[in-house]
Amino acid sequence: MSSNITCLCRSVLPFRFVTRQVLFLQPPKFALRNSRPDLFQSSFSRTFTNPAPNESEKSKSASLAWKKWILVQNYLGSINWKDRINWKGLWRLVLGSGALVFAGDLIYLGWVTQSNERRVNKTLEKGTQPETEVSNDEFIPRPEVVEHLKNLFQPDKNHSYYHVICGEYGTGKTTLTAKEAREIGKGVIYVDVPANINKLGEEFGKALNFTFDEDAMLTLRLKRKFFGDSKDELGNSKWERAMDAFKRASEVYKAKHGKPPVIIYDNVSRLVNKNPEILDILQDDAKDNADRRKYIVVFVSNEGSVPRRMESRSAWSRAKKP
Repeated sequence: MSSNITCLCRSVLPFRFVTRQVLFLQPPKFALRNSRPDLFQSSFSRTFTNPAPNESEKSKSASLAWKKWILVQNYLGSINWKDRINWKGLWRLVLGSGALVFAGDLIYLGWVTQSNERRVNKTLEKGTQPETEVSNDEFIPRPEVVEHLKNLFQPDKNHSYYHVICGEYGTGKTTLTAKEAREIGKGVIYVDVPANINKLGEEFGKALNFTFDEDAMLTLRLKRKFFGDSKDELGNSKWERAMDAFKRASEVYKAKHGKPPVIIYDNVSRLVNKNPEILDILQDDAKDNADRRKYIVVFVSNEGSVPRRMESRSAWSRAKKP
């Protein structure tokens, strides 16, 4: 279709152009009768080309342009810029603009923080409710294990331990944990540690319904542009910022319901090889908050290096292995 239209335009446009030229130059009644076809044809068959400038003309043109540029340079050099520009006023304008940008970012940061607080509090009330890939028909009943998990996920107000669930790969730890977390819902947050640890912050955000909109602030964008990108935009990484929001929401939840909430870290085996320091931070945090009865942490991992590493640390004193 496009090729047909192109051909049509090429065949029509020259004809319309010639007709309009004849009608414009002569009165309409005598346009065709008084015109000589041979002259008409020859006038439009002539080629109109501008003669190429010779070397002397090029030299004169370049010399004239250079003289003009010299005059401009001399004029600019003769100006006393210190007196011409109001530097004090310009500096005030720059400072005022910077202050407005900074104030706008502070207002935006406050709005994002309050919005995140509301979302995390709301999520904690209903729980993460993770999806499971195994249907009820495929699920193998384990009543004793299910009952034990229900007790872990619904602690009383004086509960002062964190827990580690271990098992061989493929024994159904993740499926059973996610299923019970979904059924209990209220007060249970489920974080699935991703294979790509760089996405850990996004997984925390998804579990808590926490956004990272503060990264869009103009001051942070300018910082990234001139000083390079950094994983710690606001002093903390994404997962740590999400954790801080969860800690604040936990205090609200416990004050309202009289018992601590629960956060589950599934597949923590993915941390031990590439990012063991994150595992250590999570374990220390679990121990400290169990001591204070703020919230309860449940780790889910394969047998092997994760339990051995956790047992070798002093924070193991508050662990309770089901």
